Amino acid sequence: MSDYVMPMPSTDPAINTAAFVALRTRVAADGSGWISFPSGDYTFQLIGGSGPNQTYALELPPQRFAVVGAGHGATRLRLAAGSPTWARVIGTNGSVDGRIAHLTVDGNKAAVSVSEQSHGIFLSSTERLTIENLAVYATHGDGIYWHNYARRNVIRGVHLDDIGRVGIHAQTFESCAIRESFFTGAMGQGCIKTEQDNPGTIANGLTIANNHFDGDGSYADNFAILISGFDSANRALKIIVEGNQIKRFRLAIGLGIWSTGWNISGNIIDSCHSGIVETNYAVTYGYDSHEDISIAGNDLLYMIDAGYEEWAISLSNARVASILGNTASVRTRGLRLRHCTDIDTARNNIMIREADGMGVMFYRSPDVSSLGDSVRTAGGVAYGAYIADDATYIGTPAQILDFTVRGHCQYGIRRDLINPTLVTVRDLIAADAVYPLY
Repeated sequence: MSDYVMPMPSTDPAINTAAFVALRTRVAADGSGWISFPSGDYTFQLIGGSGPNQTYALELPPQRFAVVGAGHGATRLRLAAGSPTWARVIGTNGSVDGRIAHLTVDGNKAAVSVSEQSHGIFLSSTERLTIENLAVYATHGDGIYWHNYARRNVIRGVHLDDIGRVGIHAQTFESCAIRESFFTGAMGQGCIKTEQDNPGTIANGLTIANNHFDGDGSYADNFAILISGFDSANRALKIIVEGNQIKRFRLAIGLGIWSTGWNISGNIIDSCHSGIVETNYAVTYGYDSHEDISIAGNDLLYMIDAGYEEWAISLSNARVASILGNTASVRTRGLRLRHCTDIDTARNNIMIREADGMGVMFYRSPDVSSLGDSVRTAGGVAYGAYIADDATYIGTPAQILDFTVRGHCQYGIRRDLINPTLVTVRDLIAADAVYPLY
């Protein structure tokens, strides 16, 4: 692989842009190559047209390449002032076997045209591409956009801040990973998300692990992670969310519609309104919106649930799931199953800090079981557990075993059911409840 070195930065963006285009052309002709940037602040102007294609200041080589700086903070690649809409700092339409590393991508949002399509790094149809140890900030659009199919891409050790739309926008992906990265401050539409208005048909295999998400605490409609499928035949498959630290968001982890084969484990969620919840509920979805979900060993601290729809953990329209060994300190709302079937919860520990709360709620959910779940109350809590159906959705047998309520509450377990005998309750401990079992 040939090694090409960019000249030192010029104050003229046209000169910087021409130098990079020349090196990219040589790498493309060679079939491989390494482009090195020394320390310095480089400003680049837009090349190509004003539409969705060829709107990059820096277009990546097609294959077997590396674009590497002297370190993020040391090498800065900035979009030129006055750049029009659709301008992206770095982009490609079909690169394979590449690496971008050790530099800072600056969208220069204060000096370019306002457009949600002005992204830091725009990757269309990429395979085996690695982005690592760099920073992306000050964009009107996305920090990094996986567009039109990303396969076996890895994002690792990336810092994203001051992003106007989404930190990492995943339209279409297969077997990709986002690891050990940092998301800070408010992002207009969240940190990691799939397209909601123009989703890709493939969302299969994404690992989101050991990242740090730090919201700005404004609690606008902002979230850390939200992944959805396309339709019932093209689901969000095999999503792993593990070992992340998430704090100060409206929503920490959102399971969008058509989610299947998720594993959410070992995350620390701190001071968010909602923790791990589904984001699409409708009776018409039946039990098919979410399938094969595991939520285990997560620690949810100081949740700020401020409304009925804000819970530490919630699943709706789900079939076959387990919720095991999670710990949650909530204001009023703990764990909810709504219109679910074949769900097991076990050894979850929920502490409710304020009155009128509810530790566990099973609503319109047949064939669910609770084993060894416990709720601790701060006094005046309405329900340790609330089990309910209605005349339209009469429940089938459910089991509540070894359930413990510590502290005063109105109801240890309340069964608001057409036929309460369908729910089996054994080994209930609720000594300080006005009505242990109602």
